[in-house]
Amino acid sequence: MLTATTWSHLGDVADAIARRGPPLPPPAVPHSQRPQKQRNRPIRRFELVLDELEAAAAALEGSDDGGGGGGGVDGFRLSDGGDIARGGCSTNPLECAAARRSPIVRLQWCHSHGDALPACVGADRDRVVRVPRPIDPISALPASRFHRKRQQLANMVAIISLAAPFLHGGPATWPRGPTTPPLIVDFCSGAGHLGLLLAVCFPQCRVIVADWNVRSLELAEERRRKARLTNVEVLRCDIHRFSRVFDLGVALHACGDLTDRAISHCLACNASYVVCPCCVGKLHAGTGAGAAAAGAEAGVAGALECSGVGPMPFPRSHKMASILDVKQFEVLAAAADFNAHSGGGQGGEEGEGARRSLVAQETEMETERDAVLRKRRRRCKWWMEIDRSVRAEEAGWRASLYRMCPLSASPKNDILVARKVRV
Repeated sequence: MLTATTWSHLGDVADAIARRGPPLPPPAVPHSQRPQKQRNRPIRRFELVLDELEAAAAALEGSDDGGGGGGGVDGFRLSDGGDIARGGCSTNPLECAAARRSPIVRLQWCHSHGDALPACVGADRDRVVRVPRPIDPISALPASRFHRKRQQLANMVAIISLAAPFLHGGPATWPRGPTTPPLIVDFCSGAGHLGLLLAVCFPQCRVIVADWNVRSLELAEERRRKARLTNVEVLRCDIHRFSRVFDLGVALHACGDLTDRAISHCLACNASYVVCPCCVGKLHAGTGAGAAAAGAEAGVAGALECSGVGPMPFPRSHKMASILDVKQFEVLAAAADFNAHSGGGQGGEEGEGARRSLVAQETEMETERDAVLRKRRRRCKWWMEIDRSVRAEEAGWRASLYRMCPLSASPKNDILVARKVRV
């Protein structure tokens, strides 16, 4: 039984707690003052996975070179891009004309604002297309964004014109016969920056600008109308249930597994593709509810039947799946999702005869560690795109990997290309 004295004591305790307030959280310890073990903990997990992957890939490549049992792919070496796993890639056509098989399309903006055509030896053979103002990103984006968007579009158009030569040729070169003009699908198109531009560059082709966002599609339709383009269809469509047959699929910064959905549709339709992925950190087992890989391999009918049924499997390629399990892949994907722009800098100017402070030394150490970390995370990003490209090679496509020029055009500057090998 509680006495009056007990009640009084409890009241005093409650008053004291009320006056003192809730307990304060422990003070944050600066990163530089944490024990070495704690400072390394956030990066150790993905680095272990990366080291294991690269060691296994080297062993796999060695066994393929010796025994030839590569399942159609020699290790992680792509047919059109050299040994990508060791850092090589195809030369960007905007940088060197000697590396091309054919001329490309180069863009000339109505108001350059410093975005002139980059210097390139042998570029006199290229076809220069003047971009109408309604299609120019300057008409739809703020000044802080349209420069980089122009650079991204110039890279995509140049590589598309190189990867799909039937876009230049006459009816005799069209994939589905001389009576069916090539159909290009711009997946996750947003306001149609890329799709509308392709309609201008290749007027003999038909273009579908496909997205789910109503406001973006309204803007795309308005720009199409102002540019008086008659070969463009603006389509509101869920990418998981896209059901058209087409000849070329493109996607610029389709988020997460939407890039993989677009690639799956291309494989199902025997269509070439040029995609620039984005947000690989969102890739994980069971992402979304779109077409499974089995549907893409079964042909168009199988892909359409499986559309919207199963989750997207990761890793995408059999070779990557033979090395990494799903959890390891997710660790690698999370590490790969970062901005590639380098940061950091020097610790400040040092006066003559003055000794650098401990803080300056720690800052320099952190900067060096961050630089190493960025390189390793960039390596993880490479492996994400290698996995997608090897998936296409396993299905019988010829895959290539490019990087934008300049690299500052976008933190997500990898461009994946695959063409169907036609016998």
